[in-house]
Amino acid sequence: ANSSPGGGSGIFLLEADLLAEIDAKRSAAVVKAGGEVEIRLHKVAPELWGQLTVQALDKAERMRRRRRSIEAAERAAAADAEEAKKAAWEKSRHTLSSQMELDRAYRGVLEARKSAEKAHEEAE
Repeated sequence: ANSSPGGGSGIFLLEADLLAEIDAKRSAAVVKAGGEVEIRLHKVAPELWGQLTVQALDKAERMRRRRRSIEAAERAAAADAEEAKKAAWEKSRHTLSSQMELDRAYRGVLEARKSAEKAHEEAE
């Protein structure tokens, strides 16, 4: 963890090159009252880690790992956005289909009333 250059601003950056992959959708960070931060990480694989972070990497390797991680997160975000777009389209399609069915039923009721009125007028 690192504090800002001023030291007293209360802004921190936590960067951890984790040993293995975590499930980003289930993981979260919560800032509690008083500024306490609770970080909950869910591992993808249920294996026991001997340590939390990768140790003894040179700067170039850390940057490569960071870049790969960011790219994976961007791909996941794009996939989530595409999935949300498809879900919205499906919902819209279902809504339109339901509305068309209601319109057909309403037209059927109107036509039945019209036929009944016409039959009643002809009977008189």
